Amino acid sequence: MTKYKPLSDRLASHQADEWTPTFAEVEEVLGFSLPKTARAKTWWANESAKPHARAWTGSGWEVATVDPVTGNVTFRRSGPAGQVRAKLAGAAMAGAGLAKTEAARLKTEAGKAVAKTRAGAGKAVTTARAGVAKAGVAPFIAAGAAMVAAGAAMAVRLLLKRSRAKAQATAPKAAAVRAKAAPKASAIPKKPAVVKKTAVARKTAPKARTTTRKSPAK
Repeated sequence: MTKYKPLSDRLASHQADEWTPTFAEVEEVLGFSLPKTARAKTWWANESAKPHARAWTGSGWEVATVDPVTGNVTFRRSGPAGQVRAKLAGAAMAGAGLAKTEAARLKTEAGKAVAKTRAGAGKAVTTARAGVAKAGVAPFIAAGAAMVAAGAAMAVRLLLKRSRAKAQATAPKAAAVRAKAAPKASAIPKKPAVVKKTAVARKTAPKARTTTRKSPAK
């Protein structure tokens, strides 16, 4: 690959059959300055043996005219091979143009799809907000009532648990008090109520008999 390949590439991509650049434009394509001998027509001769000449002859081009005074050179396609290369280059350029057009079309469709998706998302958000506004505070009231009920149930369970714990804690003390009071109760003497009643009955019995005996004499 020679340093003049950029010129070959430029000619290969050219669609027209002729190209008339200035020496300065050729230097811009190459990326460096032309040698001083390029001011002579012999330097532009279509001789494939020269490396710089192969830059155009190898691509199907030839130098038609050159004017060292004005610094212009005209390249022209040479023979059927050059025409075929020109057609291939044109087809490649056309394909690139089609690809670019297709890419632009796909980009446009993608943009429309994104816009449609965003519109749908915005509509969904609006609908959801409207539903929340329509529902009002009812869901929040219901949630608050549920929380209050749950708190009350928890408080009741806690009170029952504390009551059971307190009862279990006081049960041994109550049993001890009952056990301590039992001997005292058994030591208290019983009143002889029955004995007194029997003695009274014995004292009154003779009187009753005496009265019974005397009553017929009257």
